[in-house]
Amino acid sequence: MTEKKLKWPYAWGIVFSDIGTSVFYATQVLYPIAGITSFVFVIFVFLMMFIYRLIYMEGGTFLSANGGAYKVVMNAFNRKVGAFVAVFTTISYIATVVISSVSGTYYLQSLIPGMSDTLVLLMSFIPIVFFAYMNIRGLSESARISFYLSLAHFSLLILIMVLGVKYIIVNGISMPPFEMNWKSLGIKRFLFAFGAAHLGITGFESLAQIIEHLEKPLHKTMGKIYSVVILTTGLTAPAISFLILVILSNSQMAVYSNNLVAALSLTIGGRLLQFLIVFDAALILYSAVNTGIVGNTGFWVSLSKDKLFPQRLLRQNKRFGTNHIPIMIFSVMCIMIGIISMGQIELLGAIYGFSFLMAMLFFAVGVIVLRSNKIHRYHAEVYKMPFHINIRRSQFPLFALFGAAALLLAASTVAIRSPFALFIVGLFGIPLMLFFLVYRYRINIFTFIEDIVIFRNGKNRKKK
Repeated sequence: MTEKKLKWPYAWGIVFSDIGTSVFYATQVLYPIAGITSFVFVIFVFLMMFIYRLIYMEGGTFLSANGGAYKVVMNAFNRKVGAFVAVFTTISYIATVVISSVSGTYYLQSLIPGMSDTLVLLMSFIPIVFFAYMNIRGLSESARISFYLSLAHFSLLILIMVLGVKYIIVNGISMPPFEMNWKSLGIKRFLFAFGAAHLGITGFESLAQIIEHLEKPLHKTMGKIYSVVILTTGLTAPAISFLILVILSNSQMAVYSNNLVAALSLTIGGRLLQFLIVFDAALILYSAVNTGIVGNTGFWVSLSKDKLFPQRLLRQNKRFGTNHIPIMIFSVMCIMIGIISMGQIELLGAIYGFSFLMAMLFFAVGVIVLRSNKIHRYHAEVYKMPFHINIRRSQFPLFALFGAAALLLAASTVAIRSPFALFIVGLFGIPLMLFFLVYRYRINIFTFIEDIVIFRNGKNRKKK
């Protein structure tokens, strides 16, 4: 019996339920860097999505398999490099869960004055534990539910945009949108803002994780889904960011720093609209927690099948028939990062942004290598992005080269601006990478360290 494929609206719902959540925290992360010009960077990054769309269409149609950046890099290079990329994919899943849970709880805080940040952090662990338990019992992500949640979320954002424009027409705005002098921004802050703005498109790789479930022809389905994702996200995110910046006062920005869309809703629509947006934020952000748990479980099971993780992870719970071990390990890692970060949205955004950008960067690099070295493996259904240069009989796609350069720049600026985020990525990523190598290649880590010490001592003796 053939598997029933996902219709493109349902696939859009899965992607938008991930990427659409960034509207609740992207402006908060970007505002301290770019100020009133933040929405301009949001617009610029959404224009970049047209290039990223081409890259993902080529890589996705080449593989016709789930796995995203990990699978692309493994085919372009080897399993070791694929394992390196798997680290960033795993950390991006962890960061997705934590930032979504914390942000959702902060939006609930806007209705409960007096709730401390510590209490917010502790309460944010409840959805993680709840969805981990429900996934062990057999809860899975429903494409139909994701579609209706995304549709409701998109409709509510359109309502906010309409009421925001009406508010501006009636009341005017207290701050001209271009009050900040672009020269005062400076090249350093400009680059930092460019990197931070990419937080608004986190979740772009979600489609690459469900490719096997899409209708054929694949290039047409992927093109349609990404086009609608870009249209819906590009229409709402810059507009909401602009309305926040020009309607809210500085005092409101300070008080509601962790739930700016709730503050905007209260200002332009009163308590009822605020309640609706808080309910929507909590619902879609908490559903993103489930999306992250489901996505990572499937990803780790795939790694186990590729023998990068122990086969024990494939064992199913005797009672519920689910992969309970990866769910429990992953949930503990999420809570650990939540505690280390103390629930700071800006720090979590940097962790999320860096790991996600690195995964996208390696996807783009993988596509470049596939086109240049393995063009003979391209079949008729593989989408080939236009415009390339030929060097020694190898093709190098220009859009992929430009996209990879932009992603490298964005990831570098995030790392430079948030060294502690880079430290946390390394704190979890390095042991995970070592585990992959030790388990997959049976490397004795103690012998490996001993060999390095002996080698260095030998070199020192020769110098003497």
